Amino acid sequence: MLSWRTLFRRSLIIGIGSLLITSASAEERKKEKTRNWFGGFEVRSLQTAVPDDTAFRIDDPSFGVEVEQSIPFDRGRHTGYRAFFGFENPDGRGVRFRFQNLNTHASSHRSLAAGETFLPFGGSTGFDPAFPIAGPDRMVASSSVDSFAFDAEAFVKKRFDNIEATFFAGVRYGILEQSQWALLSDAGISASMEQDFRGWGPTLGAEVRVPFGDGRWAFYGGTRASYLTGDSHSNGLLLDGQTLTALDGFRRPDRNRSVLVQEANLGLELDTAKLRYRLGYEIENWNNSGFSPDGSGNTSFSGLAFSVIFK
Repeated sequence: MLSWRTLFRRSLIIGIGSLLITSASAEERKKEKTRNWFGGFEVRSLQTAVPDDTAFRIDDPSFGVEVEQSIPFDRGRHTGYRAFFGFENPDGRGVRFRFQNLNTHASSHRSLAAGETFLPFGGSTGFDPAFPIAGPDRMVASSSVDSFAFDAEAFVKKRFDNIEATFFAGVRYGILEQSQWALLSDAGISASMEQDFRGWGPTLGAEVRVPFGDGRWAFYGGTRASYLTGDSHSNGLLLDGQTLTALDGFRRPDRNRSVLVQEANLGLELDTAKLRYRLGYEIENWNNSGFSPDGSGNTSFSGLAFSVIFK
């Protein structure tokens, strides 16, 4: 039979051991919980390309036949932003949310020569201009394209030897707004046209990360596709600037438009203790987003992106 002193010593040892194990487990859970949350911010410098069926065109008969030319815009590069946050479970599964936007603006200055004709709402918009304006004249035009997207998605990470792959799927809400405006100063007439699309739909894709060297550096790349369905509206107005009289105009609702958004990126990553830095090239293409009645034509953005990721 054990003495009370022996029982006391054994109970004390068991109690201290249990306390240490419990403390270690709590500390480990705390560390795991801290590692599961992540977020990041991205700055993008992108150039915009729009469909050739722009809202306004110029009929130039100097080639011997009637040739409609779109108005050239010097679009340059514009800054867009993306932010994201989420959590990852120890098994590699998680949820994340992304917000991104881009606002662009471009201008054009052009002389309308004798024999040339300005066609408001011309080109592939599906409307015959009732008031073509003949040159000579001086024209100032502007164009803007704005995009926004919000993603909510689930993901899972898998390892294949040295490659870390992430597969994701979820839902996206997207907006694409386009507008063009032109003023013919001698005639005193201005023309404007706007189109906006707003839709929901599924989004899915994959990302890969391949470390090299001492493990701090890695190549990364990814692709994403989103199929959005929603409302699209177009309207145009031709205005006499002297009398403020509407000379021509239209409004066209289209509630059955579907837009496929395709994205891809590729770049280099530096991994530190608490942060990851990324610099890469990306492209984003909105199909079926033109001014024409069937939406034919693509609007795309491409350029460099710099990211900071908090682990």
